Amino acid sequence: TVLRKFDGFRTFWNWLVLQKYVEENLAERIRLPRRIRRLPKWLTEDELRRFANTPVVPGRSHTYPYRDMVAWKTLAWLGLRRSELLNLKVVDVQVADGTLVIRHSKGDRDRVLPLPERLKGELNFLIGDRGPDQYVFAGSPDTRWTYNSLMTGFRRQLRVCGLENRGITPHTIRHSFATHLVRRGVPIPVIKALLGHSDIKTTMVYIHVGQDDLKQAIAQHVLNAETD
Repeated sequence: TVLRKFDGFRTFWNWLVLQKYVEENLAERIRLPRRIRRLPKWLTEDELRRFANTPVVPGRSHTYPYRDMVAWKTLAWLGLRRSELLNLKVVDVQVADGTLVIRHSKGDRDRVLPLPERLKGELNFLIGDRGPDQYVFAGSPDTRWTYNSLMTGFRRQLRVCGLENRGITPHTIRHSFATHLVRRGVPIPVIKALLGHSDIKTTMVYIHVGQDDLKQAIAQHVLNAETD
């Protein structure tokens, strides 16, 4: 956030120089702290299954529990961004072709994802007889599901699954999707395409390791080999 705000500040000073209001871009003198790159959080395979498969418990004013159930499964199965989930329209769910179209995603790019067999029937049932321009995950028949309502349902699902108070967000589900694909040997370029990344460097962050990987590596150390 700091770096993004400073980029705007620096751009403004560039404009001042171009317009000859000042002679020097003073923003260039400011040294920013180095960006700390932290490994993304992710759920274990068991936790991801729990999140996706635990039945939704309706809240006091909860009107669409089936919508929420299909939404959490879609996040877990396809690693969508929150905005991509909210913007899905009926026309984008092409059950007959077995594909899901993500339109105008980050960077204004479209991509086509294979639709898991176990999601086809549930998405088809959720859509029902709605028109092609209506939202798949709707707040009402004619409106988009709001961010606040989605997050309320998401936090409720975490409580039901015993995953609350761990800083888990919808993006954590996306991280989990990518992490477990890497661990199962799916090539990075394929994961890049599934996630809709423009730069493979963004995808490379998922080549991280857990404690089990580290223990296995130490167990294979040459000094562990017995000698005469």
